[in-house]
This record gives sequence, C-alpha cells and structure tokens, in this order.
Amino acid sequence: MKISTIALVTSFLSISACAATTPTPELVGARQAYDQARTDPNSKLVPDSVLTAKQALDKAESVHESSPQSDEDRSFSYVAQRRAELSIALGANAKAQQDEAATTAKYSQLQDTLRTSAVQKLGVERGAVNQLGAQLAQTQTGLAQETDARKAAEARAARAMESLAKIAQVKEEARGMVITLSGQVLFVTGKAELLPAAQDQLAVVAKALQDQGDIKPIVVEG
Repeated sequence: MKISTIALVTSFLSISACAATTPTPELVGARQAYDQARTDPNSKLVPDSVLTAKQALDKAESVHESSPQSDEDRSFSYVAQRRAELSIALGANAKAQQDEAATTAKYSQLQDTLRTSAVQKLGVERGAVNQLGAQLAQTQTGLAQETDARKAAEARAARAMESLAKIAQVKEEARGMVITLSGQVLFVTGKAELLPAAQDQLAVVAKALQDQGDIKPIVVEG
C-alpha cells in the first residue's frame, strides 16, 4: 500500500512539473511574433526595434523559468509579443518611407532631366532665332543700302539729264534714247577736228551716259 502511494505521489509530481514548464499562450505568441520580426525583410531597417523585441522576449523567458504560469509570466510574454509586433510595423513603415524617398528622388531627377532638356532646346531655338534675326538685319541693311544707292543713281541720272538737256535735244524713240547735238558747233568747215566747245559738250554727254549706270550700246552718227 505504501509503495502505491509513493508511486502515485511521484506520478503527480511529474505531471505537475510538466504542467509548470508548459509555456503560456502569451509566451507562445511572443515567440512566434519575434520569429516573424527577426526574419522580416524589413528588419534590417529597424535593428534597434528588433533588439528591443529580443530583450523583451528574453525577459519573458526568464520570468517563465522562475515563475511559470504566473500572472507575471503572462504579463511579460504579452509585452514581448507587442514589442515584436511593433517591430514588424515599424519595419513596414520604414520600408514605405524608403520607397517614397526613392520615388521622390526619381521624380526629382526626371524633372531635372526634363528641365535641362527644355533649357538646352530653348537655347538652341534662341540661337536659331538670333541667327535669323542677324540675317534679317543684314538683309534689311543690304536692302537699305541698295535703295540708297538706287536713289543716288537716279538723282545723278536726273541731274545728268538736266545738264544734257541744256546742250542737246534728248528724246525717247523705239530704238532708245536719241541725243542730238547742234552740228554747227562741232567742226570747223572743211576740218574733222572738234572745237573745244564741242569737246566740252561731248564730255557732258559722256558723263551723262556714265551716270545712267546701265550698260547699253551707243551708236554715234554724224
């Protein structure tokens, strides 16, 4: 009878010891949460938070060993689980911030590229416009010079015609301009030498023809 009682007591103590070392649901949850936090791809972004979760779990394990199934065991396990879950959340938030920063940097770089391209394109277009403006100014200057030259030539021709009209008869015919000088002032009778006055008149005619500017054939008749 004593032997049975001892065996029964030994069996009870064994069952009690097993029950005492069984982790609480809170500790199981804390362990699982920490494993998830430790292996999370974003854990490297929040190493301090992961370390804090590990320290909380170590404290819960220590309390479980010294006071299993107690309120203190459950309390520290609960805190460890929440620390691990917070670490996971902080990792996800850090990853989101990292992605946002990368997107912002990429967008800023794209803006800079577009701005630089636009400035370069604008510079090229401005250069082309300036070149066209310079060419237009040069053309206008040339036209103005040609106009001034034409007006000056016309004025010279008009003055020459006025001078010519004083010493000769000038008229337009189908064959062209006909200039008739008075024959009695050109030669001495019986000679072919021009008189000085005739030479002066012919000089005036020659200058008038030169001032016309146009190259035309001249026919001299006598």
